[in-house]
Amino acid sequence: MDIDITDRATAERACTAVLTVLGERAAAATIDAITDFADAMPDDARAAKDELMSLGQGEVGVVLDLQNGRHRKLLYVFAPWSIQVDVFDEEALLIANFHDCGHDVLFVPHADDIEQMQTLLPDLPVARLRPGRD
Repeated sequence: MDIDITDRATAERACTAVLTVLGERAAAATIDAITDFADAMPDDARAAKDELMSLGQGEVGVVLDLQNGRHRKLLYVFAPWSIQVDVFDEEALLIANFHDCGHDVLFVPHADDIEQMQTLLPDLPVARLRPGRD
């Protein structure tokens, strides 16, 4: 599914909705601790960016183990602000991508995820690119 977004509030809603729908299927992520919207970031996103940098992996491709609750929270808070996020399942398959600070959102839904996404984001045009996995 592909969601094309034009404003910050919607970017935050869309990223959060995808992460909510993916839930525990999201096992790992890489995230860039870089944003194009530094002046607009709320304090919690600034703190998350600082914490991502403190993990000692640099700014690009910071690896998060989403079994770690702290890493999962960092992903939820900073994903809509990052220039690049990739989310992987337990088999290391890419299941979501957030690009350009959440303005372009792609994810691989299971069949029952589509209805949940439409419930969470009823006002957004969500495009189905190909049949989902069961």
